[in-house]
Amino acid sequence: MLVLGSQTMLEIQRIPELVAAIKKLGIPTWLQGMCRGLLGADSDLYIRNNRGAAFAKSDCIIICGVPFDFRTGYGLSIPLPTFVVAVNRDVDDLNLNRDFKFWMSPSVAVHGDPCNFIIDLAREMSAAVSPATQWSDWSKNWLDQDKKKNDANLEVAAQKTQFINPVKLCQEIDKYIADDSILVGDGGDFVATVAYNVRARQPLSWLDPGLYGTLGIGAGYAMAAKLVKPASEVWLFWGDGACGYSIIEFDTLRRFNIPVIAVVGNDACWMQIWRGQVDIFNDETGCTLEYTNYHEVSKALGCEGFIIDSEDQIASVLQQAKLLAAQGKSVLINAKIGKTEFRKGSMSF
Repeated sequence: MLVLGSQTMLEIQRIPELVAAIKKLGIPTWLQGMCRGLLGADSDLYIRNNRGAAFAKSDCIIICGVPFDFRTGYGLSIPLPTFVVAVNRDVDDLNLNRDFKFWMSPSVAVHGDPCNFIIDLAREMSAAVSPATQWSDWSKNWLDQDKKKNDANLEVAAQKTQFINPVKLCQEIDKYIADDSILVGDGGDFVATVAYNVRARQPLSWLDPGLYGTLGIGAGYAMAAKLVKPASEVWLFWGDGACGYSIIEFDTLRRFNIPVIAVVGNDACWMQIWRGQVDIFNDETGCTLEYTNYHEVSKALGCEGFIIDSEDQIASVLQQAKLLAAQGKSVLINAKIGKTEFRKGSMSF
């Protein structure tokens, strides 16, 4: 299996070569961070789910630009006999969590750029074997598993919750975003739900708070994205907690005529913290918020705002938001959402 992290995207000029190399290798590929969208929305090699299961069943894992941290279970989810190739620009990240766990040391550790490594690997392998054919059954297995997981997500989206089911909301948004859209995530639980249900369509079309979950980047990232790609739709997905850090920038968006569409997943809670805290301590202190009228803040700053609290409102509001953005107006959709088990067990302790 091939696992690619944000670091893989730093050689921007080589991204077309990188995509061609991944296709030539034919290895089932898991994308995270800024790599989302690298293979488009529907590639036969892009696997969105079941990464942990693949770790357990793979003979060889090539992990590029991703340290063995909480995102990979600190390496403990990889069985001992597995052949591991780790590639990282940072020598400290290359050895993270391995200095005292000798059995987790990679079979091959490459201190270098992940993008260049994959391109070189594909060139070397193409001279010796035809891997895409060799591993087609293996790839199909994970595509089938992916479909089962996606079907299960449809069942979660059909569940009734207070206000709007967040998985349903994200799946509906996925139907409306344009193929050239740039997606910006700023939040925890809601943004992670977006990442699994709203598909980035092309390379360099996903931005999020990064490894440390640095909240507050949303409005600035969206602003910059729209200035760099003025013809593209820019969607900003905010958790209601994260929204509070930079919603005032809607004033900036209006003054400089920078139209973006923001969707606030408003569950009146720091939900990503709530999940772990309540499970461990049975205490939600510090996690509860209110269903604040963020759309009214947007209006007060001279932009447009909508509030939705039922699923039958989603389509019409998304259509209006797209039309207003095309006319040069920034829009904030305050979506009141309920709780699901979609991300239960996702926190790493």
